Amino acid sequence: MALGAALFAFMAGFSTLGPALIQSVGARAGAAAQTTAIALYGFTLNVGAGAGAQLAALFDRFGDLALFLALALAVATLGVARRSRTT
Repeated sequence: MALGAALFAFMAGFSTLGPALIQSVGARAGAAAQTTAIALYGFTLNVGAGAGAQLAALFDRFGDLALFLALALAVATLGVARRSRTT
């Protein structure tokens, strides 16, 4: 029962997050490039979804995959933090 409730809350968050992200991408791109930005965003999501399974197949152990993903997340976080300081 607890797992079902947790999954429900998780999916409820994603179902509200998706449209908000698409609206945010479109608003930040401006009227002239809105459709292109939304299409690029959708393409990036699909590439990421397809690459996820391939990435998991590259690693023999779950711990190695988790370490790689943690490192990738740390690099992305540093990039975002560095970018936000300069603007």
